Amino acid sequence: MNNNMIYVKLDIMYEDSIKKNIFERRARGETFRSISANMNISISSIYSILNRKVCQHKKKRGPKRKLGKKDVLQIKRAINAGVTQGQRITSVSIVKDLTLSVSPVTVQRHLKREDVAYKKAKQQIILSPKHKRLRKEIVIGWIRENIQWSRVIFSDEKRFCQDGPDNWCSFVPKNISIVRNKRQNGGRGIMVWGMVFPNGKVFLKEMFGKQNSAKYKDLLASFAVPAIELEYKQDYIFQQDNCAIHVSRQMMTYFAESTISLLKWPARSPDLNLMENVWKMMSDHVYSGEQATSIEVLREKVLQAVDVLNETKSAEIRNLFATMTCRLAKVLDLDGNI
Repeated sequence: MNNNMIYVKLDIMYEDSIKKNIFERRARGETFRSISANMNISISSIYSILNRKVCQHKKKRGPKRKLGKKDVLQIKRAINAGVTQGQRITSVSIVKDLTLSVSPVTVQRHLKREDVAYKKAKQQIILSPKHKRLRKEIVIGWIRENIQWSRVIFSDEKRFCQDGPDNWCSFVPKNISIVRNKRQNGGRGIMVWGMVFPNGKVFLKEMFGKQNSAKYKDLLASFAVPAIELEYKQDYIFQQDNCAIHVSRQMMTYFAESTISLLKWPARSPDLNLMENVWKMMSDHVYSGEQATSIEVLREKVLQAVDVLNETKSAEIRNLFATMTCRLAKVLDLDGNI
């Protein structure tokens, strides 16, 4: 007997009463064609039933799968548990944790057949219920106080690096590869503090060394406040995030003793800070051309970006302030979410 064949009776799919009827009809002399027409069964099936013939079926070809049903179930449970607990699951960790006697490549092939994808995690701000509640409370407070956004000065910090962003993309012919130099930790960079005025002007100040409240206080007193009061006297509201050096006891004392009217700001709320939009405009300019070959070249590109924004983007920046009402409404519509 050929080992690649198995034998299965074709008549097992029919009930005994049907088989008996076929035998009786045949005993009465009916032809195969007549029985087939009356009982709606193929002639070959009738012939097989009457003669108890068997049909040969080839076994499914191909290598035997190395993962058994128990292994497959364990892998499925491990992935579901990892997703629930926020753990990182790889083919190597699956083989190791489940002590499977297969290679990681075998696990990868299995997961591909099961439509399980290996994805890169998205980086986004996750808000707790407390964060959402406080965001709603502060936004409602702004609406009740009728904050005049045409008087608010937005501020923020950002680091520009020589290697540029990780998602640097460009359209090129298919036969050309994009290669950009990558240095350890993104290469050297510069840290800057910036603020944007309702009239569309952008101001920038480079920050050196490790920052603390004393340095931040000096930056405000010697750079920010004089520039703001030159434009708005004392009729302005200053926005800053809740960075530790911004809300320290030293800084709170400084704000209390100064003429600065400080805007209460919800934690983890970059979506409400217009300076984030300004950083995007600057980044598009700084990283649009060739990579900066030195820190001096990078500094020059950042300064050029500020000049370009002040010369060509003032109207666009002014329009950002008009979007604040819509942003506040969006926060309330999303129940405090980003």
